[in-house]
Amino acid sequence: MLRGRIVRGILAAGLALAASVATAAAADPANDLTDADRVVLQIHDAAAEGDLDRVNDLAPHAAGSILAPYVAYWQAELRLRGPEYDDTAAQAFLRRYADTPLAARMRADWLMALARKGDFAAFERLRPTLGGVITDPQLVCASWLASYDQSAPARRKKVALGARRVLANVANPGGEACSALADRLLDDGAMPVWARLMALEESRQFTPAVRVADARLPRWEARAVRRILSGPGIWFGRHRAHLDRIPHPMLALALVALARAAPDRAAWYAARVDRRFSADERAAVWGRIATLAEYRWMPQASRWFARGGKRLGMGPDAMQADAVLTARVRAALWQGASVGFNPNPRGLGDPPVPAPRRTGPRSRATWLALRQAIAALPPRLRGQPNWVYWDAQARIALGQEAEGRAALRRLAGRFDYYGVLAAEDLGLPPRAFPRQPAADPRLVDELARRPGFLRARTLYDMDLRWFGNAEWSWALHGMDDKTLRAAAELGRRWGLLDRMIASSERIRGGIDLAQQFPMPYQDLLTRDASTRDLDPAWVYGLIRQESRFIQRVYSSTGAIGLMQLMPSTARYVAHRMGLTAFRPDHVSDVETNLKLGTEYLKLVYDDQGGLPLLASAAYNAGPHAVRRWRASLTHSVSGALFAEAIPVQETRGYVQKVLFNTTVYESLLGRRPVPLKALLATVTPEPVPTADLP
Repeated sequence: MLRGRIVRGILAAGLALAASVATAAAADPANDLTDADRVVLQIHDAAAEGDLDRVNDLAPHAAGSILAPYVAYWQAELRLRGPEYDDTAAQAFLRRYADTPLAARMRADWLMALARKGDFAAFERLRPTLGGVITDPQLVCASWLASYDQSAPARRKKVALGARRVLANVANPGGEACSALADRLLDDGAMPVWARLMALEESRQFTPAVRVADARLPRWEARAVRRILSGPGIWFGRHRAHLDRIPHPMLALALVALARAAPDRAAWYAARVDRRFSADERAAVWGRIATLAEYRWMPQASRWFARGGKRLGMGPDAMQADAVLTARVRAALWQGASVGFNPNPRGLGDPPVPAPRRTGPRSRATWLALRQAIAALPPRLRGQPNWVYWDAQARIALGQEAEGRAALRRLAGRFDYYGVLAAEDLGLPPRAFPRQPAADPRLVDELARRPGFLRARTLYDMDLRWFGNAEWSWALHGMDDKTLRAAAELGRRWGLLDRMIASSERIRGGIDLAQQFPMPYQDLLTRDASTRDLDPAWVYGLIRQESRFIQRVYSSTGAIGLMQLMPSTARYVAHRMGLTAFRPDHVSDVETNLKLGTEYLKLVYDDQGGLPLLASAAYNAGPHAVRRWRASLTHSVSGALFAEAIPVQETRGYVQKVLFNTTVYESLLGRRPVPLKALLATVTPEPVPTADLP
């Protein structure tokens, strides 16, 4: 049994996210709430604290609120995870509120309660009703534990292998349900202890790792694990002279721990003990070292990936296999930068059939290595547009012109960054988008009366945007294009431009640029951008990615407003501008946010040599990080290659979306189309400065 091992299920994640990304609607939320709605807010807070008695005391005072389903949900969920399991309220809730987004959440909570109770037979009966793909890490682990528990003995070995893959790759392997799954496998001898320790170390979950070591290893080995996790470099220094006497699983753990801070030192030690590892241990150790080296743009990364052998990312305990395999591709791509491969740099206006590129032996070998790394990806990753694009580039460089261009033509139909890159490589003109029909105002009025949209609007007014988004998305289910267009217009009418964008993006029969790329505050934005010699299209593209035009949005890291300014950055810029009356609570104001945001963007733009690619990356990751990346270059590279090699996934996607958005806004603002590759440009090496912007 789990007996108290599983914490609050899906609700806890929702409440935490709602708390960390609290936002306000364009109007003052307090103005539109009824007294009953304000009571619901109190009930929300009480539920977050697990106080069922207070929830029950307040519930009668919430009568009449449109959010009554939420009150019933919180009451039922708290009963499920109370000291005395009680699912009667959950059953009643599902009968009454089956057609709400809370129904799926209630089923998920019920499943977690059954797992906590150890009733895996009931868990397996209820699971099919959840529908869809389970994404919550702890519910995934609970599902595998139920499958393992309910499997026939002859099938358990196969289920155990699948469960081990989950534990090696799940986002939170030290969570309660995942710990329960691991404990069951360890109890049954179905998983090695050291594999569990390596997965926990990789996720920086040191407390659960120490707990496992203390419970399942001899005392001296458990003490060694503690020392490795607290200081792997010190541990290696003490044992350097007699590594041959250290158990090889312990060496593997120590090496993956050391690689976090010093991949080069880890590689030095790994080379000396490599012969002692099994194929899967070797793949895990070298894959980890090489992945962390690739994140630092170290030139040895490709060579270290090769030392991992054919089992790289393949074993049942292969940690973060997708990240390792894609890092190997990026390492091959970056290795190519050192021999000068540069994808069709001229962009728009290139001849329809470019002359074949000449490739020297070293360049050819590197393109071949890139193709091999892409081919080693699982199909779901290999088919992603970025790797289709770079595989096409490799084919063209290797003389397979027809195959490469055919792949580019398939990509060119996409309305995204890679679609535009591929179209420019082929010399195609910018894509034209016919004007879409206006939304039917009567249909918009009808949608505005639907309970789902009304609940969403009230949740936004209560600063519970996460729940509001869930309600809005649920309300869109099953809509045809005409109704989706009306839902997008409803978002515009209510000042919820992010919902307008999200609704319009679901339309299948055409792209409505006016809905998907709004231009609010145009006079203010154009004034502030032009005053600082910034392209308004770029500023719009950046805001669309930063905040989706939500005026008062607060990120989990504390960034505020349309341009997502950190308070410290806002103070720095205000001081530079001489704004003596500035106060931190001014940052969410549209005019102040645009003024400070464009001023900081201009500082970053000048600091990065006037390159939108680098300035966009610096706005997201910080100027110093981009300086460090540039300092890693040995010579100039194409902006497309630099953008693809950015080691931070969030920044990489951010930059690509901002620059793609910019090309769209150039068209909407009636300007001459700017090729995406002109925005990407060429990136040159640059040393890290002694002082930098915040």
